Amino acid sequence: MANGLVFVGAGKEMYALDASTGTTRWEYSGDEYVVSSATIGDGRVFYSDAKHFYALDQHTGALTWKSPSTFAVYFSPIVAKQTVFFTDGDNLVALNTADGTKRWETGIPNEIIRPGGVQGSRLFVKSTSTLYALDVDTGKVVWRFDEPSFVSFPAIAGDKLFAVTGSTGQTGVSAIDITTGKRVWAQKIPTLAGQPPVIAGQSLYLRTTDGNVLSLSN
Repeated sequence: MANGLVFVGAGKEMYALDASTGTTRWEYSGDEYVVSSATIGDGRVFYSDAKHFYALDQHTGALTWKSPSTFAVYFSPIVAKQTVFFTDGDNLVALNTADGTKRWETGIPNEIIRPGGVQGSRLFVKSTSTLYALDVDTGKVVWRFDEPSFVSFPAIAGDKLFAVTGSTGQTGVSAIDITTGKRVWAQKIPTLAGQPPVIAGQSLYLRTTDGNVLSLSN
């Protein structure tokens, strides 16, 4: 949601709906079925279908630019520093938000990496069991944080990342130094679900497999 509009993908269309009334303000029809959620940034709406990555004018729905892409398990793109980051096949691509020109592209052998957040000069991405910090400007790996089985998308607060780690029945939450990638502390909580933590104020909220929510001080 942005500026009173809610953006919804359905079928091959992206819709902008009035947040108060639900009235359609605009719609755009792409080439294939929408496969990612929309991300809003720099006056544009960014999303993927199975063949292209799109940038639409946030206010009118007009196509600003589109870039060919290879289908993978798409997640929402991330926008920061006039750059949009998204998964393209096995790789991560950084495009200029204004015109779609490529800033860089990178990949990790035998892994699909997905963008999880930006803080300062670092872009944080994940595969199934590893968190990576990449340099925003170059895509170079600065550090990696490995877990044997699973690591969630991170929640970012100040100088730390927070992530759920571990397999079913052996889960926990870890605080990771944002500069070095070293674990600051960890707490075993075997009932955690795989969703990323949520941060509000000084508290860290975590979902459990039985539908409850835990609150920890961060």
